[in-house]
Amino acid sequence: MIPNDDAEKASFYGIEACLDFLEEASAPRKTVIFGLISDYPGAAREYYYKAARLALARADRVYFTGPQAPRVRRLAKGEFAGRLFFEEEPEKVFEHLFRDTIKDEVIYIKASKSTELQPLFVPNHETGAPPIVALASKP
Repeated sequence: MIPNDDAEKASFYGIEACLDFLEEASAPRKTVIFGLISDYPGAAREYYYKAARLALARADRVYFTGPQAPRVRRLAKGEFAGRLFFEEEPEKVFEHLFRDTIKDEVIYIKASKSTELQPLFVPNHETGAPPIVALASKP
């Protein structure tokens, strides 16, 4: 697994640039996890749909978590069924990833700090499972 943690700020207008590295990444599977997205005008659904489409153009699967996750419900049950997932509780997303992560998979996490995903990035000491993301110190 090759983790990439960007769980401090998730301004909608920076998402596309942040996802671009996935186009060049060589991995058996690429996964994107979105928490709360910020800094967009108007209705949330439109911007969550755009973020989902941007990510799905570069990744094999995309998860949305947090209070706005259900905004992508129609896409997840429609044209992107099996590739797009949503779950309001971040813990459930990470439980699934702990069971389903494959060797050398790239996992990119994009969220605002208020989604509080960072406490979930700890190793499971009972099973020995590695953390999904190794926290990097932010400048």
